[in-house]
Amino acid sequence: MNFHENRLIWELNSPETHAERRKKHKEGANLNTLTAEEKKLKANSIDKVNKLFREKRLSEKQSKDLIRKLDHDTNMSPEIFRKINEEIDETVEKNELNRIAEEEKKKPLEWDDTALINLQKDYDAILEDHKDQLGKNQVEEYKKWFENERKNTPTIAHLEELTTKLKEKELPPRIEAYNFLEKTALKFGVKNIKDLPWTTQGLTEKTEYVRLAKEAELKIKQSVEKCLALPEQNKKAMQEVLKAKTPLEAQETLSKINKIVEKESENFTHLRAPIKIGKHSLKIMSKKEEKDFLKYYQERPFKERLVNLNLWPGFLKETRDLSEKLAKKLIKLYEDEPKNLKLALRTFEEQDFQEKEKSLKENEELLKEKTEDERKKTLLINACMTEVNSCQFIPQIDKKKFKDWYKDESNYKNPETGKDGDVKELEKCHQILISKTVDTEAGNIAAYKHFHKRHQLRIAELQELDPNVSESEINKWKNNYDQAGYNDRKDVHLKLKKRIKDLEKETKEDKEIEDKIEMTEEDKSNAEVLNANKTELKESIDKLSKQDKYGEAMIILMKYLIAHPDQNDDTDIVKYKNYLRGAIDLYGPGKTVEDSAEKEIDAAVDRKLKSKSMKKDLKEQQAKTLTLDGMKTDQKEDEHERAKKEALAKAGDDKIKKGIIEDFHEHEKDHIIDEHGYARKQEEIDFKGEEKMRDQDLERVRKTIYKDQGRLDKKQNIQGVVFKDKQGRELKKEEAQKAQEKELDKMHDEVANAALKDRGDTLPGENVSDLSARIAAKRAAKQKTDKVRHEKLKAA
Repeated sequence: MNFHENRLIWELNSPETHAERRKKHKEGANLNTLTAEEKKLKANSIDKVNKLFREKRLSEKQSKDLIRKLDHDTNMSPEIFRKINEEIDETVEKNELNRIAEEEKKKPLEWDDTALINLQKDYDAILEDHKDQLGKNQVEEYKKWFENERKNTPTIAHLEELTTKLKEKELPPRIEAYNFLEKTALKFGVKNIKDLPWTTQGLTEKTEYVRLAKEAELKIKQSVEKCLALPEQNKKAMQEVLKAKTPLEAQETLSKINKIVEKESENFTHLRAPIKIGKHSLKIMSKKEEKDFLKYYQERPFKERLVNLNLWPGFLKETRDLSEKLAKKLIKLYEDEPKNLKLALRTFEEQDFQEKEKSLKENEELLKEKTEDERKKTLLINACMTEVNSCQFIPQIDKKKFKDWYKDESNYKNPETGKDGDVKELEKCHQILISKTVDTEAGNIAAYKHFHKRHQLRIAELQELDPNVSESEINKWKNNYDQAGYNDRKDVHLKLKKRIKDLEKETKEDKEIEDKIEMTEEDKSNAEVLNANKTELKESIDKLSKQDKYGEAMIILMKYLIAHPDQNDDTDIVKYKNYLRGAIDLYGPGKTVEDSAEKEIDAAVDRKLKSKSMKKDLKEQQAKTLTLDGMKTDQKEDEHERAKKEALAKAGDDKIKKGIIEDFHEHEKDHIIDEHGYARKQEEIDFKGEEKMRDQDLERVRKTIYKDQGRLDKKQNIQGVVFKDKQGRELKKEEAQKAQEKELDKMHDEVANAALKDRGDTLPGENVSDLSARIAAKRAAKQKTDKVRHEKLKAA
């Protein structure tokens, strides 16, 4: 296709601007007609690109990019297609010029030609900018190498190729390695990063540093997970890797870290391995000894850790041998008393070395001076206290009580002889204490664990029942329980249980009362509009109670509590609630809205709503409500945007049609494309505070709604109406709803106050008005206006 053929196409199709085409659309052109025009223009342009590609006047990438532009989702007028065609011609011309220029670049020049010297300067500048990433030593080597290439192959094309290779292939991996090492060094507290040895080294060395740093960090993490080293010591270990003069030196540090972690794991296993003496199995160290031992190791500097670990086997062997030696002596002492031996060993393994030595002497003395039963008694007491001291669920107050209890031999007397300190009875006590079966009466260790867990579950139950329970109350239930002794804990738990039952009962009773007084969800949802104070509340409850309207009084009270949740525990409020609940149980809810006074209020509301001014207000609110009824609750966009979405959805996969729709809605802010593909102006409903809609505007909006309201049956929106605020900004559904709610609340107050005044009631601000009458009037105003608002229009 030559230039003249291309120009002829555009002349035949009379190129027009977007604005001209949008005007054509507004004047009656159908979306389908405009789409067909654009498809024809697009096909002609795509044919042209393909022909040029076959002639090798466009590259594959260029042709694909141009076709992608022609086939883009966004809207294109003939004017845009003309510009793309001009771009096609310019690209072809540019390609030809580039081809000629490339041929020129391949011609050899003198090695000191100005053009080649300038390329050398550019190359050197790139090297200087990335000195840290390349390595200080490597920069000079690169410069000399490029100068040799300039002498050997003095062409612009060759030197440009080398520069491109540097930027695209050689720099990226070096930058990546440098950045990783820099980030890791900062993470582990290394300062003066540019002075580190690896900054002067090449890619091979940097890559090796990266590998070693990653492996070292992983190994150190394994040590951290075993909690065998403090963070500061681990940081210093990583610093040694990152500060190493060569990768080989870094490898040596990594090897040391590997040895440390492996040795830690091995030694930790030996630390926890039990001492086996015949049938008996004992820990090498008590819990306290092990904690102190590990703490000492954790504090060792990195350089000392391997040395320290190498001392472990000897120390553990010595500790094991000493413990084993003492244990064997203990076993020897009680070789004829296996039951006593078991008790002695249980206490023995929870002692440190000095305590073990002392214990052995005590056991030797025990064997000399005491009978077997007396020995057993002492060993049982010691074993019991060992179990008690090691249980985290027993509070200190009870640990002391246990000790005092075992000292008092009258607590385990012979049931037949009445003699204190009976060994068999004490043995029973020990078995009960360590039994895995919960013994609530004796309060054994299993019981402490069981009740602690149960209390935690009760606290969770309270939180589930009342999500608004304060954190301070939760902490009180936890702390009071943890600090209390076994018996007092029961009281704490029972109080918590009672708190939960009271809450459940109150919730249940409230539900039953709600059913009796026929309190609706609407009553609850409108509770926040009740702005009464406690004095008004009391006077209204007293007045309604005298009229036997207990149900009405309870509705007012419950709405008050929804509006003021912080007063649920107020003494007066609780008193009113209990009084009304009792009255309703005895006498029922009493008189309701059917009584004569409320009938008068209802009639007064009717009269006010029939006034000329209120009829107009109702028409306006009806228009707003019907428009809102078709809008989806979860809709986030405004009506103009929503109309665009609906048109786009109907367009399906037709990219051209979608483009026209996008362009139209972007530029025509007061028009939309309707469901039939025609342009349509949207009428406005304005929220302007005190201002009401002008009569002619309201009638125009109502005519539009009348034409569109059939869409409401299909759960579709009223297309021809939009909401706007004072500044003319289009509102989304949620914004429009909130604005209307304010207007409606004001309207309901106006109607209610007018109805009460018509009936002769006092109004707010004059004297304390009757709260129940105000609520009844506002409720009637709401019910009646709501009914009218949702009715469909019967005429345009």
